[in-house]
Amino acid sequence: SPLEGSQATSAGTLQGIINIPGLDYLNLTQAFADVNEKGLSDDIVLVLLGTYNCATETYPIVCPLPNAVGDFNVTVWPDVPGISIISDHPTGTLDFNGCRNIIFNGSEDGDNVFKYLLIENTNTSGFAMRFINDAVNNKVKYCRIKGVTTNPENGVVLFSTTDGPEGNDCNKISNCDIGDGMSTPINCVYGAGTNATSGQYNNYDTIVDCDIFNFYHASNNVNGGIGVNLGDGNADWYICCNHFYQTSDRTSFGSGATVNGILLSSTDINNMELCFNHIGGTTSWCGSTPWVLG
Repeated sequence: SPLEGSQATSAGTLQGIINIPGLDYLNLTQAFADVNEKGLSDDIVLVLLGTYNCATETYPIVCPLPNAVGDFNVTVWPDVPGISIISDHPTGTLDFNGCRNIIFNGSEDGDNVFKYLLIENTNTSGFAMRFINDAVNNKVKYCRIKGVTTNPENGVVLFSTTDGPEGNDCNKISNCDIGDGMSTPINCVYGAGTNATSGQYNNYDTIVDCDIFNFYHASNNVNGGIGVNLGDGNADWYICCNHFYQTSDRTSFGSGATVNGILLSSTDINNMELCFNHIGGTTSWCGSTPWVLG
């Protein structure tokens, strides 16, 4: 017969530092599934070793669910330089779907210095990374994030809609490179949330200290390339101290297309803080040669 009333659930059992691949898991797909099954009893760090092979993953990789993580953190970092999580998946590579307290720190052993972890999608239809369905308090730092999406309603990094009450809130991307792969993406960051209620907006998300570059589309008649493109259902973001640039001249565009470092395109966007962003040049700090359009 079914259980009724209040029921006790088993305490989580996983914690500590676990190497991938190792005795426990071959890849992140297996590790995240085990977190969902067993839950956490403390913080867990998943260390990607030099022998890690992203071809063994099931894509999109979906991060652990909040009821398994609880108030603890799941952190992923590389043990050595040159670790890559790359897919050619039409949906995406890494999915923060309803997740909380997930941290991808791309610096070696979490030292917060170098960008040793690459997260990429080589498919023109898919995202490299998505926040969706009440993804809250997740952090991505010191990563290289690449994509080639040509869909004007997608991005290398996508802040999407929600099926819950909160929206995708308090997520932070810092000290990352967000840009092109073998070809250029139309948007580096794209945000289109749920605006049925103000509580469902994507609120208090942060993009700070990032290099955002090579957003470009040669034939779209509206969007010639946008670094951060935010539409409906977004509010209270902090977008500061970023560097927007192109590493090549951009001379061909669709009729009527515009190019934007940051575009806030909806009338329901409010309380955005944009400060100390650098737009121009062919490298950080508007450096090297000028950014050439047309």
